[in-house]
Amino acid sequence: MFSKFTSILQHAVEALAPSLPLQEDFVYHWKAITHYYIETSDDKAPVTDTNIPSHLEQMLDILVQEENERESGETGPCMEYLLHHKILETLYTLGKADCPPGMKQQVLVFYTKLLGRIRQPLLPHINVHRPVQDGRIAVKACEGLMLLVSLPEPAAAKCLTQSTCLCELLTDRLASLYKALPQSVDPLDIETVEAINWGLDSYSHKEDASAFPGKRALISFLSWFDYCDQLIKEAQKTAAVALAKAVHERFFIGVMEPQLMQTSEMGILTSTALLHRIVRQVTSDVLLQEMVFFILGEQREPETVAEISRHPLRHRLIEHCDHISDEISIMTLRMFEHLLQKPNEHILYNLVLRNLEERNYTECKPLCPEDKDVVENGLIAGAVFLCLVPDDAKSSYHVEGTGYDTYLRDAHRQFRDYCAICLRWEWPGSPKALEKCNLEAAFFEGHFLKVLFDRMGRILDQPYDVNLQVTSVLSRLSLFPHPHIHEYLLDPYVNLAPGCRSLFSVIVRVVGDLMLRIQRIQDFTPKLLLVRKRLLGLEPEGPLIDHITLLEGVIVLEEFCKELAAIAFVKYHASSTP
Repeated sequence: MFSKFTSILQHAVEALAPSLPLQEDFVYHWKAITHYYIETSDDKAPVTDTNIPSHLEQMLDILVQEENERESGETGPCMEYLLHHKILETLYTLGKADCPPGMKQQVLVFYTKLLGRIRQPLLPHINVHRPVQDGRIAVKACEGLMLLVSLPEPAAAKCLTQSTCLCELLTDRLASLYKALPQSVDPLDIETVEAINWGLDSYSHKEDASAFPGKRALISFLSWFDYCDQLIKEAQKTAAVALAKAVHERFFIGVMEPQLMQTSEMGILTSTALLHRIVRQVTSDVLLQEMVFFILGEQREPETVAEISRHPLRHRLIEHCDHISDEISIMTLRMFEHLLQKPNEHILYNLVLRNLEERNYTECKPLCPEDKDVVENGLIAGAVFLCLVPDDAKSSYHVEGTGYDTYLRDAHRQFRDYCAICLRWEWPGSPKALEKCNLEAAFFEGHFLKVLFDRMGRILDQPYDVNLQVTSVLSRLSLFPHPHIHEYLLDPYVNLAPGCRSLFSVIVRVVGDLMLRIQRIQDFTPKLLLVRKRLLGLEPEGPLIDHITLLEGVIVLEEFCKELAAIAFVKYHASSTP
């Protein structure tokens, strides 16, 4: 109360006293602030109980008045004093220490008003740029916003999302940063640029040995996306939903979708690489949900061939997994592989599970006891996958360190991770009883599995890198601890309904084709072994080997069968262990 009276009295004195020259007045107010720190003994009292806010406001008014009285662009003595005496740097230090309590906010307000009300460009001045930029004012403002959206009161969330332009500001900045990215950014650079944290966006091109064109713009976009992600993660529930829906509508659909739907191969590649990057980066469950709906749609009923393009973006992205450009195919498959690792139940259900619910890929035939033992024994299922590739087409046993044990260890670790992700989805422990299934319904494996199976069927005629990515996605799917996925992808003894195919039946057909083609290749086994050694770096590159695509495909096929065998064994072992 006394401090407020003092402030009123000070204003009255100033009004009655003869006006001082602006510079003297400016210096007076600044010295009054510094005098407080020299004399005060109570640094616990809040800043609002002092005259500091009043003096800062007076200093700001003087600077505005000085600029209005001078020629445009001319720096007056008060501004010169502010810059020469490093007042902003001193204020930054006081604000950082938050002494007295609340000083940080006062300094932030002063900086904001100064930069907003002074027409003269101030940021180029080193004495302004350092405290404003290195002082991380933007970070402090972002932190303040994060505190606001995390307020638990529903009324506060409603006010922020409906009565302010917060949603628009966040998404418009995201859109402008995305649009500022050069079209020529290398997709590999998008994938490999270092991890981005929004509060650490202090990139310096001169200090970067791994700089590339567009890196500054890319880091700015990814940094702001990370901020939006973290803001939604920390926000009160209804605020989080509103913010995420705004990102979905104004950024995903409004800005990203046209880029992903274009026909230019370079544009498709760049936009898919950016989508892949933010799929990897997102951590907020609410924003992830909106991203999933954007990519896949919200449909959960079984797919039909007639309605395969019901969600146009989903259809286009899945088609891109089998694109004429190998680069686009690989990039899109990588995006789906990372999407499948995200903790969101709708992803796997939309892509695969909704089509397996009725188990109408099976033909209902009663099993004799011997068959039942075989079907339920993962050891036998694993052995079947190991024996699929004929001995003439195997080369791993000739090379040390390419055995089955590595796959077992990896499968055990990965299956444990997938079980942890899927635990809260309350999946059944056993398949739906056949008597409760609609086996008469026409079976369609769904667009996603159709494309993967089609590509798997061409493994002997596709580039090595494409084959690696196709098999990687299929092995990821096989790891999920859902009984229908296990049956459809890993059970070699499932009775398939007429016209249906499974992963096992696709591989069997490939092996049949391989057996015929081996006979037409002279010195097949030594050539196969040489190619394997070259791929492992055990042999130097030499003359081109004929049938190289086929030979590399055979090697991927052998390794994939070993991987599936390991997954089948690990899943069987887990189900039989109490």
